[in-house]
Amino acid sequence: MENTKKAYEIIYAVRKDKAYSNLLLQGLDDSYNANFITHLVYGTLRNYKKVRFGWSRFVKDDLEIKISVLLDLGVYMLSELDNTPDYAIVNNLVEISKDIEHSKYTKLTNAVLKKFIKEGMPDFNEKSLEDLAIKYSHPLWLISMWTAHYGLENTLAFLKHNNSQSNLTLRVNLHKTSLEAILKDPLFTKAQLAPEAVYYDGNIFKSKYFQDGSVSIQDSASQLVAHTVNAQPLDKVLDTCSAPGTKAFHIASLRGDSGEIDAVELHENRAKLILDDKKRLGLNSVNIWVNDATKLEDYLERLSYDKVLVDAPCSGFGVMRGKPEIKIFTTPNNLDDLVDLQAQLLDSAIKMVKPGGELIYSTCTLNKKENERQVQRILKNHQEFELIIEETIFGHQNNSDSFYIAKLKRKI
Repeated sequence: MENTKKAYEIIYAVRKDKAYSNLLLQGLDDSYNANFITHLVYGTLRNYKKVRFGWSRFVKDDLEIKISVLLDLGVYMLSELDNTPDYAIVNNLVEISKDIEHSKYTKLTNAVLKKFIKEGMPDFNEKSLEDLAIKYSHPLWLISMWTAHYGLENTLAFLKHNNSQSNLTLRVNLHKTSLEAILKDPLFTKAQLAPEAVYYDGNIFKSKYFQDGSVSIQDSASQLVAHTVNAQPLDKVLDTCSAPGTKAFHIASLRGDSGEIDAVELHENRAKLILDDKKRLGLNSVNIWVNDATKLEDYLERLSYDKVLVDAPCSGFGVMRGKPEIKIFTTPNNLDDLVDLQAQLLDSAIKMVKPGGELIYSTCTLNKKENERQVQRILKNHQEFELIIEETIFGHQNNSDSFYIAKLKRKI
């Protein structure tokens, strides 16, 4: 029961306080079954609309968040845990309910979960966007947007992919080791899509490989950004939205830590993440600037960089497998604010690109307003630039996150 209770506490913290599930899960000590708890947490959050629909039919009034989250977890467990008897699941959740409001909801928990066992989940019509929103637990407005941008067939693939379990993908630090050396350990296997992408069968955070900087956490689609930058040994590189520094360090490792990379980060606490990884990875060519990337010309020289990367803050619709909170909390108003910020970042960054230099724009989202239309706006306003590369990596096709990458070149 302790593992189920811990899963409940994490889900509650996410839903009530907008805590990050991945950070809470990383903080579990060895007394817990981390794999089981992770399964319950991500499964319940990924299916947040479906599980809520599963039990709310049997309750007349709105319930407080504490008991609502417990019933969410209960419906998910009853639906997905085939090796655990239904009565055992109900008994566990009833015991947990006794600590909520002095057992106020114990009878209700028992009654609602038994009602769900009896009636189950209804069938959903996959031709109905409203039913898709419930079945795959995505906001209806997002499904409508995706259908308009990418078509219903692709949208259905996005929905299924976002609700699947992902493997933790790693990037080999070529400055310290090689792919061949890493793969000599049978715990590692090669991942698809990116050259340095691998999987590890175990707790990578406690391994020597992570501690000595031989590997970093980075999805394989994200790893393609540094390859698109394609910085040459003497290129001067600017990474405008750098923290936690993942892409800057990948660029540095690909060229043997030569040249210079200026990594800009607005927040000092996040800039510290770059500094910490700089030490772990042993990559000294990355210089950290704690400053505002929308005002680069105030402290950096214009037209002075060969490569400028804008890996922009975005809605994150391409990484929802690992961050299901995104689809719970993001609103259309959030998108408007992000589009404005991205435009400011691009307008600032483009001033830094020297003649013959390149601007690389990337996001981890699926939204043409944040992706293609941002690039179209730049090309319209800056005819001295031409589009060299534009690609959307669809996660469901590559067992990865989804990413958008574009490269623009300033004409000489």
